[in-house]
Amino acid sequence: MYDFADIREVHLEISSYCQAKCPMCPRTYHGNMPNPKLVEDNMSLDTYKKIFTTELTNQINTIQMCGNYGDPIFNNDLLNMIEYTVDINPNVKFDIHTNGGARNTVWWEKLAKILPNNHLLFFGIDGLSDTHKLYRIDTDFNKIINNATAFINAGGNAQWVFITFKHNEHQLDQAKQLSKELNFQSFQEKQSSRFIGGPWFDVLDNHGNILYKLEQPSYKKIDFVSKDKMSNFKKILSNSQISCIAKKDSSVYIDSKGIVWPCCYVASSPYLYSTTDELIYEYHAENVQSVNNLLSRFKKSLNIRDHELKDIINSNDWQTIWNESFDSNPTITCAKTCGEITGVTKLAEQFMKLEKFL
Repeated sequence: MYDFADIREVHLEISSYCQAKCPMCPRTYHGNMPNPKLVEDNMSLDTYKKIFTTELTNQINTIQMCGNYGDPIFNNDLLNMIEYTVDINPNVKFDIHTNGGARNTVWWEKLAKILPNNHLLFFGIDGLSDTHKLYRIDTDFNKIINNATAFINAGGNAQWVFITFKHNEHQLDQAKQLSKELNFQSFQEKQSSRFIGGPWFDVLDNHGNILYKLEQPSYKKIDFVSKDKMSNFKKILSNSQISCIAKKDSSVYIDSKGIVWPCCYVASSPYLYSTTDELIYEYHAENVQSVNNLLSRFKKSLNIRDHELKDIINSNDWQTIWNESFDSNPTITCAKTCGEITGVTKLAEQFMKLEKFL
């Protein structure tokens, strides 16, 4: 793996709270039904300071705030975290991912003013006023636009990220034009790799009834994970060569509970919840089991609240067990995200096109 001194990027989930009910997000079961495995939490300012010692803060290039289950702007200490970091190293790059639907414009203006020049806010806006809510359930398009505008006008750097589905593909050019008019620095189109088992995804109400279906766009550029591949994943894993993104980027991920992981992809596994059909359930269950088997071998806690990050990363357990996960005993997540598997979409392939305006 890498040593503590090699770390150049820290990816944080400072909050697992979020108001949105995006159907494909693992915090929900198909939209309006919550994931029963998820326990929401916020990272405290004290925990953040324990992670970002002067030593680590001066050696890293990037702090990414995204996570698996929440939106970083739901952490009330976010502004304090940024100010603390900038006081130590004003050259750290902040990449913050959000749906932009919480807080008011005054808060967004303050965020723009305290961030260092080297920052980028990624606003997930999947359509216009009539279609955005079909995926970003329980968010308000107009409020998001107002917040983004306040942030940009106060000096913030922003990128509009648009997930293309069949229901919003006709608005792609309109959204791109609006992003230019609002002075977003860039516009990123992406397609979802979360279609598993078929090119559609049921959106349910809070009683489990189907409201509508999400469908891949008509000009889809990435494929869904077919049931044939799911049923043969054990065989595929045995022949998969893993090129670990976390190892390549010298990146570490820490979730809202303080648990340290190599990446956010493996970190999501223990909390995945799917009962759509038997095959998909087995696909997720096997992945969860393989990750839990790895974790059970650690001799001490992986929680930053209990141990120093340097001690965790430099431990013999960390160095050997995670190496095994992509050398001789890969998980489904490792193979799907970083493996050389024909016909399975890789991470970079989800991002169709990036246009920079400024």
